[in-house]
Amino acid sequence: MAVFTVMVTPLLYTNSHSTRLLAATTLRNVLGTKNLAEILSERETISHTMQSSLDEATDPWGVKVERVEMYSNYHF
Repeated sequence: MAVFTVMVTPLLYTNSHSTRLLAATTLRNVLGTKNLAEILSERETISHTMQSSLDEATDPWGVKVERVEMYSNYHF
């Protein structure tokens, strides 16, 4: 998973780290509501859900979540 953000505040490291932690928590929450078949077939929907949730949560921090990409690190 990759989260692409734009920082508009000077607290770059703190906001970046906090955004990554929030993204991991959000991912666990979203995936916890789906079975494996749904996760594999609805990656784009999951990405959009995460993006809107993360963007709303990070707005007070001055962080704009531009996009969330779901990808696999596994190559068979």
